[in-house]
Amino acid sequence: MKRRFHGAVMGMYRDALGEFHSPKHVNQIFCDDDIIYDNSLILPSTMIRLARLSLFCRAIKKQCSVVLDLIRYSPLVEGSWCYALSQDLKWSCMSDKFAPRSELSVSQWIDFIEINPWCNNAIKKHCASPWANVSGHVGKDPKDNAADYAFACTRCPYRCDTQQHMSLHEFKSHGIKDPIRLYVRTNVCPVCLKGFTTRERILEHVRRGRTPCKRQLMIMGPVMSENQADELEQSLRVFYRDLHHKGQRRHRADAPWVYACGPPTPRLAGPVL
Repeated sequence: MKRRFHGAVMGMYRDALGEFHSPKHVNQIFCDDDIIYDNSLILPSTMIRLARLSLFCRAIKKQCSVVLDLIRYSPLVEGSWCYALSQDLKWSCMSDKFAPRSELSVSQWIDFIEINPWCNNAIKKHCASPWANVSGHVGKDPKDNAADYAFACTRCPYRCDTQQHMSLHEFKSHGIKDPIRLYVRTNVCPVCLKGFTTRERILEHVRRGRTPCKRQLMIMGPVMSENQADELEQSLRVFYRDLHHKGQRRHRADAPWVYACGPPTPRLAGPVL
């Protein structure tokens, strides 16, 4: 998620400064660090660190005992807020004022900030310094970036930002196909009655999850077995191969979707997916 936040903030920076060009790949030749340093801007990852550390200092200043006890005694599980806070505190020790305290635990930091109220302003000044906003030292330890990704593979350490990337990884690395293919038999969605020209188009319609179609299909259960889905996909291999030879992708739409005739499937109640 941090990578998405970084891209969004840098996009706004480039738009405001007139350094975001079209096509978009051209902007990669302009280093983010140069834009941030030349214009005295704050690195997006530093914004997140500053917000987390400011919240931590505010909880100490307000003497929120419940929150502080939760921070003190919560295990530093990778990906948790407390783990990220501990990494931020270590990162702040690169400042001269906090350098001697690099070995303090989170609990010791709480005691230290309680008797040194100047720490909050020192952290803000540290985050505003030019060298603290250089992306070159962000994520030296791969574990520090473990929480930056929204999806994690259950079979290996691979992590990514989108469900599409995860599905592609699971298929290429582990041979796992998207189970949604078992819930659709024809090119017509039984929930909304939208008819598509190809199977890939209706699968894409269901995968999006922006409509209740995916949720309803998952509640109703599979309509095909693994072998039946494999046979159906095998029969479409020649069609997809011809599209590839023409330089076209398999989800290409030669015609828009149309509504099919017939009553839609009644909506079912079930857990939110």
